[in-house]
Amino acid sequence: MSPKLLHNGALASLGCAATFVFGFVLLLTQLLPYIDLQHNPEEAVKFVLENHAMLSVWNFVIYVLFGILLAIVVIVLHRQFSPDQTLLTQLSSVMGLVWVVLVIASGMLANVGLMKVVELAAVRPDLAPSLWLSVVTVTQGLGGSNEIVGGLWVLLVSAVHWQRQLYAKALSIIGMVAGGAGIVSAIPALSDLGALFGLLLIVWFIYLSRLMMGESANLADGENDET
Repeated sequence: MSPKLLHNGALASLGCAATFVFGFVLLLTQLLPYIDLQHNPEEAVKFVLENHAMLSVWNFVIYVLFGILLAIVVIVLHRQFSPDQTLLTQLSSVMGLVWVVLVIASGMLANVGLMKVVELAAVRPDLAPSLWLSVVTVTQGLGGSNEIVGGLWVLLVSAVHWQRQLYAKALSIIGMVAGGAGIVSAIPALSDLGALFGLLLIVWFIYLSRLMMGESANLADGENDET
């Protein structure tokens, strides 16, 4: 694998972590009242009308931008695994691409849906809460609060890294724990583990970026020595 490709993968992985940090910070500050209104569609619509621009930026960063950066990471990991393709490595690549599609679709749906909610609230305010509820339900079903696909991807990638000893075992352990938390968060009683999944992914993406960057530098030095 070329040092440049690994370098790009490292930057994309760091960018993925940054989108998670941005999402958590905004969620726990400016958007915390919105989360508390998830069971009150009428009040939620009022919040959307007052904070539409901020919600649009948030959705774009945590879904669309994250999905684009994730696609780069998935491609780089696929190339890294390609010398010896197995069912496990191919499945990890497939699940990674599926997650890319789901998160980008979630972001596009969320932003277009909220725009329609704002437009509807201006002419038929009585129908806006129902539309908002539909948008939120579909968005969360695709990937807004469903971490099965993402958790499975991280778990598979970490298993491959462990099996092939490509990077430090600590990276695989963090990934396996994060992946497990993401998968079981689909169980209603364990839904709070979705937050653990997100927090551990920040660490995992940063760690992966650091290791990729180091490998990229070593490969570049090796090429320079040969010349």
